[in-house]
Amino acid sequence: MALQEQNPNIVRTKGEPLLRKLEVTPFPGDAFTEIEIVPYEHLWDFFLKALSSKYDNKANDE
Repeated sequence: MALQEQNPNIVRTKGEPLLRKLEVTPFPGDAFTEIEIVPYEHLWDFFLKALSSKYDNKANDE
C-alpha cells in the first residue's frame, strides 16, 4: 500500500481497517518473555509520521 501511495492521509485511511484488526489480535502467548517485540501499531505510527514528514517536505519544495 505505501509503495503505491505517497499521500499520508490516503495511506492512513486505507490502513485503518488493518490497524483495527491488529489492535484486537491477542498477543502470542509468552513471546514477550524471550525477546523484545515492537507492536505493529507502533511501527505503523512511526511509518505514518515519517511519510507525513516526507510528504510535507515535498509539498514545501514545490
